[in-house]
Amino acid sequence: MNVSDPLPAARLSQLLIAGFMATGLIGTTMPAWGPYVGIPALARWLHTYRSLRRLHPLWLALYQASPQIALFPPTSLLSDILTWRHLDFRLHRRVIEIRDGYVRLQGYRDPRAHRYAAELCRREQVPDEERSPIHEAADMAPALHTHALHRNKEARNGPPPLFGAAQVADETRHLALVSHTFPP
Repeated sequence: MNVSDPLPAARLSQLLIAGFMATGLIGTTMPAWGPYVGIPALARWLHTYRSLRRLHPLWLALYQASPQIALFPPTSLLSDILTWRHLDFRLHRRVIEIRDGYVRLQGYRDPRAHRYAAELCRREQVPDEERSPIHEAADMAPALHTHALHRNKEARNGPPPLFGAAQVADETRHLALVSHTFPP
């Protein structure tokens, strides 16, 4: 039984070349026609959705410790994933609620955790710009644990938490790094 090649090599290479040329043509002309079909808006929407998803574990941990930080309580993870509307509002709220959660945990922070994280970063030669999210995550994890155990009936007064950035976009990037560093 002789099985013939359904797509000879020459034909396959022609199809690949045509595909690469079409992709190149689309890519080089996209700045001209992309705004008319909503490419920049789609890119912004995807960026906002991704940021919202990246902040979810950190926000959820803080929400579970202090439910009063949330304007709208979470319904479920699936609902959070499938809610695609009002993303800018939801992202802005999430950043504010995370910072509110930080403030509520301020008295439960242990300065030893921050010193330990600083020493590890120094020993591992972590670049300076990457240290702040690591320090915040290291401060927060034991504070959440102490808060959950109710070891402190009255929270200790400590230094105010250091906030990373003034604008929501910068704050979102910073908190996404904290969330990535934060233990699951």
